Amino acid sequence: MQTRTRKLLYTVSLIAAASPLLALISVSLLRGNRVHPTGPAQPEASPTATPLPAAAAVTQAPAPDVPTISAPVETTSFTLPPAHVFGAEVMLGDFRVRAVNRFWAGPGAAVLTLDEALAEQLCTISETGQRGAVLVEIRGTQPVLLLTGELLLGGRQDRLVARSTVLDPGHTILPVFCAEVSRWTPEDGDFRGTFTRGPQADLNVRAAMWQVGTQDAVWSAITQVKDELQVPDPLGSGSYRFAYDSPAARQVDEMLLRTRRIVSVFTVGFAVFRDGQLVAADIFDGTVLLDRVADKLLRSYAMTAVYGDVSFWVMDKSAPEASPPEPTAPPAPEPPGFVPPPPPIEDHGDDWLRFECRARPDQRPVHTGIFRKSRTR
Repeated sequence: MQTRTRKLLYTVSLIAAASPLLALISVSLLRGNRVHPTGPAQPEASPTATPLPAAAAVTQAPAPDVPTISAPVETTSFTLPPAHVFGAEVMLGDFRVRAVNRFWAGPGAAVLTLDEALAEQLCTISETGQRGAVLVEIRGTQPVLLLTGELLLGGRQDRLVARSTVLDPGHTILPVFCAEVSRWTPEDGDFRGTFTRGPQADLNVRAAMWQVGTQDAVWSAITQVKDELQVPDPLGSGSYRFAYDSPAARQVDEMLLRTRRIVSVFTVGFAVFRDGQLVAADIFDGTVLLDRVADKLLRSYAMTAVYGDVSFWVMDKSAPEASPPEPTAPPAPEPPGFVPPPPPIEDHGDDWLRFECRARPDQRPVHTGIFRKSRTR
């Protein structure tokens, strides 16, 4: 009996002695499985990473292929819209791409993207006879979202969408920039040739569109990118369309895979920084809409990283001399029942340009674009 009593007391003593250790292990496990407040749990940055300069105002540099969470980047005047927070981030060369999250944001506006509308044959884009405009016909019942810098391939000359716009079913004259320096002949032999979808322009070309807003600036930006990346030019027209086919752009797909990992169930946009300063941001009104345009946006950021620069934006090159002539045929008249889309709302801060695209003037923005202002403007 005494032996059993001793064994029982010995067992109880061992359990009592081990209880603090068991509690410590349990707390550690719970902390290791915590959910981060800005989205799904993300891998921690390596503790040996080299700290960034103080201007970047982040706690630690991320590993090159692992998304991380860090404190917001300090800039002179840029702040996120209310209820938005920074999420995971990844480095692409010298550029830091950060997810912008909003909790319980909802799916977003009931719109089709341009790629979806063209794939479902619910949208036709054709020539007007004017260099700075194309005719968009939307069929069906859903409006279509076109993003700033989306490339339209075909017609007499490739075009770039000048500003994000939500187009209702019907006909609309859409403002565009030319994306080729010299071609003005339809590839398919049709004067009113139609357009197909292409990628989105990199931030250097979009900076020229935002900060200067002239055709000469856009042509100069395209020429800069083509010359630096040694872009092939099989049409001999100085076209931007082949930029993603250049040898240097082979890195884009690998970069896309890495940046895709910063997207969480709360992500509604992205912000791009360089040297701790905002370059550009694209923010949408819902998570589902963002997910449908994310690859196109992230590829444009990756192309920016491959090019390696964004000119803030000085016209340091003269306009190309071989400017394409205007067509001899008169422009097409506005279609019957034409109603122009609502004008964008622009807000020029001290250091950035802000642009809001709305389906209706009284509705929340479907797409908010933010771009750092030119130092000379």
